[in-house]
Amino acid sequence: MAEINDYETENEFIIEVKLDEKDDRVCDYCNKLLVVYDEKQKKLICVENCFSTAYGLMCEECRSDIEALKAYRKDEEYRE
Repeated sequence: MAEINDYETENEFIIEVKLDEKDDRVCDYCNKLLVVYDEKQKKLICVENCFSTAYGLMCEECRSDIEALKAYRKDEEYRE
């Protein structure tokens, strides 16, 4: 289960979400399911192509021209 914390700085309100290893990962924009925990393999597996960006984890449709820091392909192991 995720741990959620929020706090304010002088100029921003920040929400911090810490996921457990087995928590599913979704697109940070549209909530499309991107990564699931595979019990047999004991690791996170991508169910869709997805991209780690400076703005969070994104699906192909939402990423548009945002630079990907790392790309993950469907059926590949996901590592944060």
